[in-house]
Amino acid sequence: MGASAAKHLRARGATSVTIVNRTLRTAQTLADTIGAVALELHELPLALAQSDLVISAVGSGKFLITAQMLRGARAGVERRLLAVDIGVPRDIEPAAAASDGAVVYSLEDLREVVARSLEGRQAEIPKVEGIITAQVSAYQRWYRSRGVAPLIASLRTKAEEIRDGEIQRLFARMPELDARQREMVIAASITIINKLLHEPVTKLRETAAERALDSAAQQAQTILDLDAFSDRLQRQLAHAAPLLGLEKDV
Repeated sequence: MGASAAKHLRARGATSVTIVNRTLRTAQTLADTIGAVALELHELPLALAQSDLVISAVGSGKFLITAQMLRGARAGVERRLLAVDIGVPRDIEPAAAASDGAVVYSLEDLREVVARSLEGRQAEIPKVEGIITAQVSAYQRWYRSRGVAPLIASLRTKAEEIRDGEIQRLFARMPELDARQREMVIAASITIINKLLHEPVTKLRETAAERALDSAAQQAQTILDLDAFSDRLQRQLAHAAPLLGLEKDV
């Protein structure tokens, strides 16, 4: 546990790490691995005086850090020491927690922190479930709407064929139209196509998103009649001609 804590602190950016162990060789082996300093156990007061954070994980059955040792080591040191005792049994004397120059946490304290954290997370579970349900529903709607993409493409292709055919017939009957007038007619026809397609395409996507339709034929029948759509498009183009300054009988 101590080795894991030391490696973690080093990886998180601790600039100075000291390993204190009853066996100097063991401390030195770990220190060499992470670029730390190794000290023997009798040098612990020195380490306490120079450190900002102490993590103890020995569990020898006796207090390695006593209240008296901690007060002596921190005498004259303004900054407070954070000591975390994860040894089982405890390594830091409980009375050390009363020292003015230190804050001491034991495993019991950490368990309380974890418990409070879990309570907070569990309280958020209904919100998380609601978010997940909404996202799943949105995904299902989107996925079902993808099924009508080929039909929408066919619908646009059909509309473009009708538009192009009507424009070519119009130009054939009115060869006197100049380039500018032809551009205006084409632009008007595209605008008409987009307006005519907007409502049926939107309805088609919404219908498919709400429920799975059996076939493309059923989809088309549900949304619009393509023959009727063709008639509407022709009427719209004929209506647009006089608005562009062209002959009314076009």
